[in-house]
Amino acid sequence: MYLRLFKLLTVKVTNGVKAPHKALMLLTIFDLIESGYIKSNEIFLDDNIAKIFKEKWNKLIASQERFKFFSPNPWTPFWHLKNDHFWRFVPNKGFSSDDIDKISSGITPSIGKLRKIIHCAKLEQSLYDLLLEKDKRETLANVLITEYISI
Repeated sequence: MYLRLFKLLTVKVTNGVKAPHKALMLLTIFDLIESGYIKSNEIFLDDNIAKIFKEKWNKLIASQERFKFFSPNPWTPFWHLKNDHFWRFVPNKGFSSDDIDKISSGITPSIGKLRKIIHCAKLEQSLYDLLLEKDKRETLANVLITEYISI
């Protein structure tokens, strides 16, 4: 089921090239699960995710000419993954899902606004459980790399 969903992520296309951001964010999350940094189904907007995302960008994306129109902002895919049905946000205390829904879906809010309203992101529980298995995580990573990153 997730193989198909990962092949059909809703991504921006510029000059016929699929934006690699969501795939790279998911690969970042896979790495953080594998390393033990992510220990539960809560993905926080922290500097470590940004650091790993940018390292992966430099390793996999930066040298590819076809991606020259894209910039490595990790908060863009973090926010826009909400358009894919396996990713949802948990609001901070004092905020609700309605507050998150009121933010225009066509823009990426600032990291300050995201941190103010969003406590964390969560994956669909069955996907998170699947990602705890190394072989399943590697299979899904290969789909993301093949579909959005490899030439």
